Amino acid sequence: MIEQYVKQKDYGAIAGLAATRESYPGPNENLGKAMVSRLFPSEGDDSIPRTVGMAVQNAKNILGFDGGNKQKYTLFGEPVTVIRRPGVKIDSLTTPDTLRSLQCGTIKGRIPGGSGHGFINIRIVGGNIRKVYPYNNEVMKRGPILFERTMEYKDSAFAMDYFLPKEVPFGDSTARIEFFAWDAEKAMETNHAIGHLSIQGLADSSACTVPDDGHGPKISVTGCNLRESGGVNFPDKVRVSLPYCLQIDVSDSLGGVMSGDGPEEGTTVEITGAIDPYHPQPGVDDLYHKSYQLTLQNGQISGTHLLKVTARDGFGNLGSRQMVLVTSSDTALRFVKAFNAPNPVKRAGTTFYFSTTLPQDAGQLGVQGSAPNSERVRFDLRIFNQSGNMVREYRDAKSGEVHWDGTDAWGQSLGNGVYFYQVSAMWDESNGAPAQGLKQSLRNILVLSR
Repeated sequence: MIEQYVKQKDYGAIAGLAATRESYPGPNENLGKAMVSRLFPSEGDDSIPRTVGMAVQNAKNILGFDGGNKQKYTLFGEPVTVIRRPGVKIDSLTTPDTLRSLQCGTIKGRIPGGSGHGFINIRIVGGNIRKVYPYNNEVMKRGPILFERTMEYKDSAFAMDYFLPKEVPFGDSTARIEFFAWDAEKAMETNHAIGHLSIQGLADSSACTVPDDGHGPKISVTGCNLRESGGVNFPDKVRVSLPYCLQIDVSDSLGGVMSGDGPEEGTTVEITGAIDPYHPQPGVDDLYHKSYQLTLQNGQISGTHLLKVTARDGFGNLGSRQMVLVTSSDTALRFVKAFNAPNPVKRAGTTFYFSTTLPQDAGQLGVQGSAPNSERVRFDLRIFNQSGNMVREYRDAKSGEVHWDGTDAWGQSLGNGVYFYQVSAMWDESNGAPAQGLKQSLRNILVLSR
């Protein structure tokens, strides 16, 4: 299982420790504790290795001879990954005692230790909000991000200008300023926070440079599976096969994207006739960019509906997006795209991209609710000359990973001209396909010109 987490391209884990054969709780716990103590020692202890690989090796060595730990447990991932340690501090701070709407100022401080050169991230955040979810589950949700910026510091000092938006949670007495700094030349980092700040009133912003552009946030909608959708913003009308996962991205580089559960706060999503307006929980929750996912199931929605998304920035400007959704349940394995770039093919070669939509009334829903799910489909790619003879074949091909340099199966350069390539998608029963499986092919033209 850990191998699959590490192999994930855009998510998962950077490294993992797992047993390659049967193991037992005792050795597992002992090795885990020893490894964590090597990776995260007490402050000021610089005698312990800083890389993941050396931490695993050191942990095994200090446990002495133990067949379970020595032979069964293996590191998956890059062993030279460096784990940063405490070693720098943040002090001599100059910060505001009270926060106000449209307030501006400068936060100053020093970061002694390390090389004196690095980066610091500062966030001003509203107090945590108690939220009750279905079945009476209460959680403390982080308050809205009111300001965030990352800057470079030199000579162990920083001075960052800040500006608070118009829309702030008035009456909040638990707001805080969060600091995170890391050295650019040494593997050192630190964090700090100033809490229990009150938010009240309107500041005199006459001396401030107000960055309000008068426009609301930009809203884009695409498919959750970026390998399939390419991350391209959908047009004003789109046809999808259920179940399907929509990804909604909201961004505003000046006023930020506000969060909240009030009638004129945060991001609101609605599908007329199917889903009443509500505030979705963001997966990516930055000040200037928030990302949401909306999974549509069979039986939840059918036919043609209007998707409405609204969002506000920190100055109260409204942004909106409407899109017509035509939903259906597919029963065919069909291609969404198949192309190569660049085309014509030059000396540097070309890369092939392809994907399919699975029938949505069979099999299980894809990872993270995303559909279509190309991970269950096997692709073969074949290249032919004008005579119809196959000159190159790629079996079990991966979209975006197949690169052709203009040679045949024996490595000989082919002549310039027009060629054809065929991408075949096969979905078999072992991956949830109907009996006898499904197969579909698509043929395109490519030009070799070097």
